[in-house]
Formats: sequence, structure tokens, C-alpha cells
Amino acid sequence: MRTAKNILLFVFILIISLNVTVYAQENGEKTENLVKVTQESENDKDVPFTNSKGETVYTLSATTRDREGAIMMPKDRILCLTSETVDLSDIEVLIDDSNEQAKKDLEVELISASKNTAKICVNFSNRYVSTDLNWDGKILVKKGNDVIREIAIAYMTPYIRDVHDTGFQTLSSWSGTWGVLDGEQYRSSGVVDVYQDNAQISFTYQSQGNQGVKAFHLDHNGNYTFSDGSYDIKAQNQSPKAYNTVNISLKPSYIKQLKEELVNDLYQYSLDTKQCVFDDLMIEYEDGCIIGEVTDFVRLGHQATIKPLDKMTLKANIKSTSKIFLQWKKLDRVSGYAIYRYDSGKQQYKKIKTVSTQETSYTDSKLKSGKTYCYKIVPYRSITYTDAGNLCKVVNGSSSNIAKCITKPGKPVIKAKRSGRRIKVKIKKVSRASGYKVYLKKGKKGQYKVVKTYKGNRTRTYKSRKLKRKKTYYVKVRAYKTYQSKKYFGKYSKAKKVKIPKK
Repeated sequence: MRTAKNILLFVFILIISLNVTVYAQENGEKTENLVKVTQESENDKDVPFTNSKGETVYTLSATTRDREGAIMMPKDRILCLTSETVDLSDIEVLIDDSNEQAKKDLEVELISASKNTAKICVNFSNRYVSTDLNWDGKILVKKGNDVIREIAIAYMTPYIRDVHDTGFQTLSSWSGTWGVLDGEQYRSSGVVDVYQDNAQISFTYQSQGNQGVKAFHLDHNGNYTFSDGSYDIKAQNQSPKAYNTVNISLKPSYIKQLKEELVNDLYQYSLDTKQCVFDDLMIEYEDGCIIGEVTDFVRLGHQATIKPLDKMTLKANIKSTSKIFLQWKKLDRVSGYAIYRYDSGKQQYKKIKTVSTQETSYTDSKLKSGKTYCYKIVPYRSITYTDAGNLCKVVNGSSSNIAKCITKPGKPVIKAKRSGRRIKVKIKKVSRASGYKVYLKKGKKGQYKVVKTYKGNRTRTYKSRKLKRKKTYYVKVRAYKTYQSKKYFGKYSKAKKVKIPKK
């Protein structure tokens, strides 16, 4: 009788619990809330996290892969299931086949099950799983035909890589300047002009630890090759702590892409330069370790621009008292050159002329005599937008060197007269001259000789020594300008004739 009562009590409790479960399901409470999941043990690398949907995501990762492509299998991830209302004794577990890659890479097994608890084990299906970073795996817990719990799982497998000291991952061993893009630091090698056919960048790397570098590798699917067009090159210096320089070329397709992006950026935002960061480069050490994969990317970069980058060299030569001759070498793939002259009054460079890309010289005229002038030349590139009413935007390249030059001093005006047996010459001041030279000759067929040199440009009066009687003398003067320790002479004054009488 007591046994019968116990049986009736058990049936009553069972009916109530079933009613509670049905009620919960009918009122929208998810079955998965009735099956709790916890991870049996955690480590620093594989800890659960919460995704944007509010789901708890369990993680699994392999950190190394040997040269044959086999990963080092991590410890089994053990997940514990508990429920007070769902019988777990007859459940089954499987990988959701909506994610084909996860179904191929992962393996799940039910290792124990009872009414209120169960344990499942998840790990990689084999040591040769593909390289992947998969955020969307799911383990399905089924009871009959119904899924009573979905468990989100994310996993990661590496490229071929061995474990090295963390010092190998530092960017400080690379040449270049520091840059930051999207919160990530990188080393930058400089700027490339996307209008050039063979845009290249260069980096120098010092090997770390006690091993020498064996080779450098680039991702075949990336945007770069080495300068010889290959994806793999041997290190020139394989000694420990040695320096190796790698020259990297941008693929033509990537240059074309960057050019299109920059032309669009110039139109929309007036931006002519952008940052480019890549993590395609890997370093292979003598012991087979490869640095620069999955968890320790080597982030290198550069800038790309549509501005002309070739540096111009400008030369300036004295031509006359009012002209200076400018000369430079032609650049390819530019639209023209803008020539600037320094305006000392406004203390800034002012554009004086724009010339076509075919020109390699220009004469600046109508200048003041004896004056120092400074010039620079800037190549530019014009970009026309036919879809925007032929709107033209101009981007200037880098300025050339500053070329300094002077004009020759002006022509002096003189007056000459006899004073006894001497000739007295009055020289009118020549603006900005550094000095004068006085020349004298005897007779028409004589040769002029310098008889006096004056420093300074004030008005001067020259008085000759006593000259021979009954002789005719000719006198003339020219001004000079001292520039860079050299004298530059202007034109001679008009020669003056003076006759010394018999008495």
C-alpha cells in the first residue's frame, strides 16, 4: 500500500513537471534556457565571449602548425550540460551542417549523459584542417527530432608557424617610420606615386634571437611581389642579428585600384594621399620558424599618392642685366611645371609662369640689374572629371631645390675731363653694384688696362696719374657684382676720349 502511494505521488509530480515544461514552452520561454552550458576548464587563450546577439560563444584554437602542415592539437574542449526539466539521457550532439567548413573542421562527441547532466567533447576533426578563422560554428543538441540547445563555437587554425620568443613579433626590428591605422601600429616605408609603372617600397629587417633569417615570403593572393616578381626570396645575409633589405613591388592591378580610389577621393574629399597597410610578409628562420602569420602579423605599410613625387633639380644661370636663365630635366607623367620666384616684399614665393611638360627651360626677364633672385619649380598633375562638366583638379608635387642667381649690374654713366696732365673721371652710382673697375688705354690701337678698382656702389671720382703730353687717351668703366666669391661684370660705359696737350 505504501509502495502504491509512492508510485501515485511520483506520477503526480511527473505530471506537474511536464505541465510546467509545456507551459513554459507555450509561453515563449526558449528550451535552451532550460539546458545550461558551462565549460569544464578554461585557459588564457580559449575563453568564452559574448557576441553581438548576446550568445555565449565557446572558443577553440590551435597555435602552431609544423612544416608538413599538421597542427598541434589543443586539449579537448569539454562542455557540461545541465537541466532540471529536460531529460538529457537520450540526447545526441552534432555540428550544424549550415556551416560546411565548420562541419568539416570540427568533431563533437557525447561522452556521458544522464537525466540531468551530460558532457560533450569538441575538438578539431584532424591535424590537417585548413587554415581558417571561423566565427559561426554551432553545436546542435538534439532530443529526437527537436533541437533543444544550440551552442555557438568559434575556432582558429594557423598558417605554418613555430613558437618563437615574443621578441620576434616586434616591429622595432624593421626600418621605417611608425604609423597608426585603425588603432594598429605599423612600419611605413614612405610614399609611392600611383602614376608610375613600377612603384616599389623597401624595408630593412634585423634578424632576432640566435637564428639567422633563411628567406622572406609574400602571400600569393596579396597585392605585392618582391622586386623580381617572385613571392619567395632567400635572405642575402643569413647570420644571426644580420640586416637584410627587401624590395617590394606593388602589383599593377593594385596600383590601378589605388589610382581609381585616389582620383575619386580627390573629387569627393580633396584628398590626394592615403595610407596602405599590409600583413602579407613572412620571415622564415633557419630552424623553420615562420614569423608573420595569424597571431603575430607583421604590419608594414606605405602611403600612396597621385602627387608627382620625382624630385626636380633646378639650375639658374646669369644671362644679362635683366634676365636669368632657368633649366631642369623633364619628368614623365606630369601635366606641367609651375615656376615660382621669391617676392621679398611679401616674403613669399609667387608663381610667375606655368609651362608645359615638354619644356625644360625658361628665361625670366624684365628683372632689376644687380639683384639676387630665388626660384623654385613644382611639377603638377591635372585630373579632369569628364562626368562633372570637365572639372579639373590640380595636385602639386614636391618643390625643387631653391636656385639662387643674380642679374648683372647696370651700365655705368661717366664724365671725363682733363685736369692738367691728368684725367678726372666721375662715375655715377650704379644700383646694387659691388664695385667698379676703371680702364684706360693710350691711343686708338692701345689696349685697355685696369687702372683702378673700387669697392662699394657709391658715386666715385677717379683721378689718373700724370700722363704723357701730346697723347690721346680713352677711359671707360664697368660695374661688377660679387656673388658667391665671384665677380660678375656688367656692360662697359661709353668710352670717353681725353687729349693731353703739348703744354
